[in-house]
Amino acid sequence: PLPKVHLVDMESETAEVRKVVVLSRAMERMLEDTLARGEQAIMLMNRRGFANRIVCPACHERMTCPNCNVNLVVHAAGGYTVCHYCRGRVPIPEFCPNIACRERLVQLGHGTQRIESILASRFPLARIRRVDSDTMRVRGDYEQLIEDFEKRNIDLLVGTQMIAKGLDFPYVSFVGIVDANMGAFADFRASERMFQLVTQVAGRAGRAGTAGNVVVQSTDPESPALQLALRHDYEAF
Repeated sequence: PLPKVHLVDMESETAEVRKVVVLSRAMERMLEDTLARGEQAIMLMNRRGFANRIVCPACHERMTCPNCNVNLVVHAAGGYTVCHYCRGRVPIPEFCPNIACRERLVQLGHGTQRIESILASRFPLARIRRVDSDTMRVRGDYEQLIEDFEKRNIDLLVGTQMIAKGLDFPYVSFVGIVDANMGAFADFRASERMFQLVTQVAGRAGRAGTAGNVVVQSTDPESPALQLALRHDYEAF
């Protein structure tokens, strides 16, 4: 049976709890229930790294790649920032480079590393593994991951689209999509990619004959492509 999908409007969630929200209350509650039952879960965050931009709160200067002029992405595990276009690396800056400012910089946005950190703090007993191009460097890394997850040595996978398709594990009963609208306005094919990704990763839940649960977080819950994906309505899309 198809999984039961729960849509969370993140703008309403933020307004209700009066603070910036990364994981909604519904997401945390269902994930907690899943882990308590001894079942497995998958969390999709289709951006690697820890934070996707560094800005100065005073003068609004943003830290960009010296080669490409695009935002540098924080990779906290390695202690550096990376340009995801040219692969250039720069040590994580602490203070605004503007001599007249020198305010302490802040890191905004989130990627797989930050989600992994939040989940480890919220569920300290869960065995969590991050899956992205930073952790899966050679074929053997991915094969070992699949084997460990199949043997239930991992409770929770956190990753990019690498975990969205082709996996069939009977004990996965929950899938969380942290940000369904990521890249929604990138280009004219963005709605197709979103529909494909949401449909595919949602299908990872409930593979053993029982319906699983999927929580989809979105800042644009009325998006036609998203609504059709949540109904698994391929023909209408």
